[in-house]
Amino acid sequence: MIQKPCLIIAEDSRTIRDQLLFFLKLPELDVLPAEDGVEALALFDANKDRVRVVLTDIHMPRLEGLDLAKILRQERGFTGPIIVLTQQGDNSMIRKAKELGVNGWLIKPFKGEELLLIIKRLLDQQERKKEVS
Repeated sequence: MIQKPCLIIAEDSRTIRDQLLFFLKLPELDVLPAEDGVEALALFDANKDRVRVVLTDIHMPRLEGLDLAKILRQERGFTGPIIVLTQQGDNSMIRKAKELGVNGWLIKPFKGEELLLIIKRLLDQQERKKEVS
């Protein structure tokens, strides 16, 4: 049986994680929730051929979001979109995130529709890159 592509959510707040799961009911993607970056890495390693997008909070216990992004890009070779969710609009943190290969940045609170549009746009861009290659 062929499994659907998936999206990983790394968010330590259960409330926000549940909201994201509610917003991200996409027929074309399975959504895999993680409580922190360590759990997200385990999910990635178990599903690396299916992962298309990673959403991550910045501040989490055990492994923070930017450290997760760095590991995914530099050690795991993940080329899909990484979107950071945070309560801060700190320019130095945004600059660091971009240097690590983060594709999007959303400041909480945000609207579910806004997040869906960003995910769909990034996935479309990724598909277009594959078609050109």
